[in-house]
Amino acid sequence: KLRHNYKNFLLGVIAEIEKENYDNIKKSFDSELGILNVIPAVEIQTGNATFDSLLNYKVAQASQYNINFEFEFQKMSKVNFSDIDLAVLIGNAIDNAIEATAQVENEQEKIIEFSAKVNNSQLIISIINPTDKEVDVLNLSTNKKDAYNHGFGVLTMMQIVQKYQGDVVFNYENKKFETIIYISLSEGSTNATKQGQITAI
Repeated sequence: KLRHNYKNFLLGVIAEIEKENYDNIKKSFDSELGILNVIPAVEIQTGNATFDSLLNYKVAQASQYNINFEFEFQKMSKVNFSDIDLAVLIGNAIDNAIEATAQVENEQEKIIEFSAKVNNSQLIISIINPTDKEVDVLNLSTNKKDAYNHGFGVLTMMQIVQKYQGDVVFNYENKKFETIIYISLSEGSTNATKQGQITAI
């Protein structure tokens, strides 16, 4: 429903912003996303409000599938770029990890490892999830019915990181799938993407 009414929904949000009716905006999003029905058992505090909001919701969502998270954060207060881009980018990556992990048969293996740190003006995010399926990391964007879950949203993720002179790298080894996201936090990082890929640290 939200996708069908997307543009009109955004027009309504803009109108509410102009009137400074921020409580109405939050209630609308809570209603559409069902956030009020998902309450995290443990409150996550990273030092970045966007990460906190997103991760608390995703952790609570994952708990419905008996999925646990392990977190590691460093210097998150230094992250400063579009909250919307950040939410869409990380949200897509975590959704893929949750969807794949939910299908793992061994309940004790249902753990998603999430780390985020700032190193030399670069945000580095790693999301590792277990999978019972073989993964071809060179063919994740397919939308065939038998495609691996990480294929969905990959194009969107690539488009976002390119705005920040970044990159997304995928690895698969020993029944573990890893998504690594690199984003430049330096001034001018939203300009046209430089030639070549960003150097992984």
